[in-house]
Amino acid sequence: MGHNLGESAVTLARDAPVDAARSLDDVDDALSPSIALLVVAVAGAVVAQGAFEGPSRWFVGGVVALVLLTAGRRVRTATTSGGALALSAGGLAMWVLVRAVMTDNLASGGWQVALIAGVAVVVAACRRATTVELDTLTLAVVAIGLFVAMTGWVGAAFRVEPWVNPGPTSWRASSTITYPNAAAALIVVALLIALARGRGASLSRLDAAGCAVLFAGLAATQSRGGAVALLVGLVVLGLVAGLAPVARATLAPLVGGAAAFGISISAFDANGPARPLLMFVGLGVGVSLAVGIASLPRRVAALLWLPVAAAPVVLWTVRGRLADAASDRFSTASGDRGGTTRAALELFQDHPIGGLGPGNLNLVWKSGDRLVTTGLVHNEYLQVLAELGAVGALLLAGCFVIAIRMVVSSRLPSPSASWCGGAAALAALAAHSALDFLWHIPVVPLVAAVVFGVVASGRRVDVTTRDATEQIRATTTIDAHPAVDQLKGNML
Repeated sequence: MGHNLGESAVTLARDAPVDAARSLDDVDDALSPSIALLVVAVAGAVVAQGAFEGPSRWFVGGVVALVLLTAGRRVRTATTSGGALALSAGGLAMWVLVRAVMTDNLASGGWQVALIAGVAVVVAACRRATTVELDTLTLAVVAIGLFVAMTGWVGAAFRVEPWVNPGPTSWRASSTITYPNAAAALIVVALLIALARGRGASLSRLDAAGCAVLFAGLAATQSRGGAVALLVGLVVLGLVAGLAPVARATLAPLVGGAAAFGISISAFDANGPARPLLMFVGLGVGVSLAVGIASLPRRVAALLWLPVAAAPVVLWTVRGRLADAASDRFSTASGDRGGTTRAALELFQDHPIGGLGPGNLNLVWKSGDRLVTTGLVHNEYLQVLAELGAVGALLLAGCFVIAIRMVVSSRLPSPSASWCGGAAALAALAAHSALDFLWHIPVVPLVAAVVFGVVASGRRVDVTTRDATEQIRATTTIDAHPAVDQLKGNML
């Protein structure tokens, strides 16, 4: 009996925290109003051109304000306090407002302050979410990525503008967001989170099919920034989740997505007719191929990495003989990016401390014989430097440093798939922001805030009522644990 008593005590000590965690998660399986409204806000932003235009901004801003009003106070233990991040973001917002007043552009400054506040609200709401709500938010991000990928594919198939944008030689999928690079950014985020689900094992057939659609949708945007972001994200995902598991999870959807785009590439030709049948046949073949590879034994599937690894070299050598469709996207040259970068740096040199002020950029450069003017740099960090000067750049850098520390500190010895995928997605967005103006499309920073909130939350205890707190304490109290009654019976 002594052996059984000791064994039961060990089991009790081991299972009590687990039982407590289960009790915490079972307190309320329903979504709180704030989280439900947050999903509505992000989904609405995706449908309404990324909330880029005035009416959609007001709608999304109003829903985010409701998120703030409905977010109840919760008892929680977090791995890292968000107070430092809130202060840093507040300092950045104050500097934006000061520069807006000084340069007499309150409209642009007010909009940027509102976006910073919205991001802060979203992060706070996510960090107060329960485990069930965090899972819901993660799935919502993946679902949004699938929606963007599919609507972009449909837009390209039927030439539905503005779901597809015409380029010099090819049509580029842009989804309901109407900006291909922003669409690519959201697809990459969803793809990295979905691939992380295969950590430690191959993806399921359903996950492989969904990731293949995401790969195909990303290729349809023909976003070079999106491709770089995906590469950065995969490297980070491999570092935090293991290179071998990530390679196994990536193989099937990568081959499927590449096959779908390869079969459909002629349909993107700007000078050719729409070819919806070809595109949907290509997508069907790609998805079927991904599911088939995911069903293969692990060792057999691993052999497919040999031709996959050689594919980029082959494509580069024959790029000149590829179809005209997307031929301009195979080049690394970008006159617009070079022109805006030079013009922004010249303006920063003239106003190094405070910048020109929010919304006051007027970049002018020559492209051949024509004069080009724009207010946006294809580099958000350079945009901040030119508009807010060195002070604004330092405040932004402070926010990034604190955010990185929060992400790192929330990592457990055995990190969850959500943490791995979210960390990789955040790294991808950070890299992509140096190549395209993503922060000017509100849905992108809002989705980034959701991912950050989920990742930085870690595993924690959340309750909403005093009764629930007392119930949980009772569960974790040794005298109240069912195993104690059994022990007492054995002793008697």
